[in-house]
Amino acid sequence: MVSSEGLSRENARSVELLEFREDEHPIGIQLFGRDPERMAASARQVEDLGPDLIDLNFACPARRIVNRGGGCALMREPETVGRIASAVVKATDLPVTAKIRIGWDDDSINAVEIVGVLEAAGVQAVTVHGRTYRQGFKGVSSWEEVARVKRSSGIPIILSGDVTSPELAERAFEETGCDAIMIGRGVYGRPWIFKAIKAHFEGEPFVVPGFDEMRR
Repeated sequence: MVSSEGLSRENARSVELLEFREDEHPIGIQLFGRDPERMAASARQVEDLGPDLIDLNFACPARRIVNRGGGCALMREPETVGRIASAVVKATDLPVTAKIRIGWDDDSINAVEIVGVLEAAGVQAVTVHGRTYRQGFKGVSSWEEVARVKRSSGIPIILSGDVTSPELAERAFEETGCDAIMIGRGVYGRPWIFKAIKAHFEGEPFVVPGFDEMRR
């Protein structure tokens, strides 16, 4: 997750965040900002580094980002979201995806509208975190709202939020019809969760690593 404003100023920290190794492919670079031209310029800049896709962040609830009109603040500005997405899609030959939340608060749930705007702009897939900005990371992720987005969308929808086990991953697919699952905080303390989910869907046994293996 890299600031387009920071890249435009050649901020050392922003540039450092772009570094990755060849053995990390497939890899995407996520950009955030609110100025369409600056976001497009950043997309051209990062494309030269050879990532596999560019992701647009309209979901971050961090106060320092939202107060500057970026991240989840843009959920209140569908037209700006559309201009940003369109500018980035036109600026790069890489696939462009996006991440959103279901809305700003309980009175302004608009994920279906935002996904429609992104789809019209040429974004190829959208990750939907099932919480509002006001929720932060509290409460329960609304898989029902993710399902509603999926039913209305013509592009792949990736579910984010509250998948912390293979069983919950299976439920998420069944209850929402989502095309894929993104796991963020669910990996904390259990970095083997991806292998566990893969084994679950393939019908293979999986044993949680023992302490000695964890230490390595």
